[in-house]
Amino acid sequence: MMWINIKHKRPELGIGVLIYLNGGFITVGYRHKIKEEYFWQLFGDTEMIVNSNDEVTHWMPLPEPPNTKL
Repeated sequence: MMWINIKHKRPELGIGVLIYLNGGFITVGYRHKIKEEYFWQLFGDTEMIVNSNDEVTHWMPLPEPPNTKL
């Protein structure tokens, strides 16, 4: 998979994706909308944080989960 520049395409609302922030931090999160404003809900090591769109530079779909049947 390749990173997608947020300027070219944004993920669907409510769908979890990998997110790259302009400070070099990679995490999982999703876009959501409150009233007429869009936000990213990001999941860190110990807490959820909300960041504005201008801090997210790239995203990519999450990989498929592993096959746990052996």
